[in-house]
Amino acid sequence: MRTHTGKYVIKATLMIAALAAISTYTIVHQLHERHFPKLLRGFAVDPKPIGEVQLIDKTGRTLLSQNFKGKWTLVFFGYTNCPDVCPSTLLQLGQLKKALVKNHDDNHYQFLFVTVDPRRDTQTRLKEYVNYFDTQFDAAGGDISHIKTFENVFGAFHQYEKKSKDDMHYNVAHSAEIYIVDPDARYVGKFLPPFDINNLTHKLTALSDFIQQKGNNA
Repeated sequence: MRTHTGKYVIKATLMIAALAAISTYTIVHQLHERHFPKLLRGFAVDPKPIGEVQLIDKTGRTLLSQNFKGKWTLVFFGYTNCPDVCPSTLLQLGQLKKALVKNHDDNHYQFLFVTVDPRRDTQTRLKEYVNYFDTQFDAAGGDISHIKTFENVFGAFHQYEKKSKDDMHYNVAHSAEIYIVDPDARYVGKFLPPFDINNLTHKLTALSDFIQQKGNNA
């Protein structure tokens, strides 16, 4: 009887601890977000420098952190054999680009597709793939360790769904968010799917205005 009681006490203690942790996280998260305008909450993050970047883009150029400076960059991780998420997201990014052109904001933005499958996604394949959606879209790959380092900046992930080590017809589970890097090469926000183009355009403008205002008040 005591043994069963002890088990119940342990389970109850663990449950209370878990609930306390969740509650603490929620409170901290809410406090953290209070300094953002209501429109940007759940979307903007505290600026985080992207650090050193070593990727190879679709033209063979080495992509470094300095290449992210001076413009806003929308980053999406995926792979060219992706059956659904990647093509649909790139189509939406193309629509977003058109919306920015309409608002005369297109010169302030650049778009980057980063492969999480560099074994199959060669430079030529990446170039053909993104050019199908928009010739001004850039794409990058390179050493998988460098790709993972870049992923870690945003908390992104990927996982190969291989049946064997030599399987070349696999899918890759990966993050579906669109990550935002500001003109100072800092990770400042992310869009969660599903994406609404008008909403994205509005929030990008609001985020740009907010960061510019914070910079002027620094």
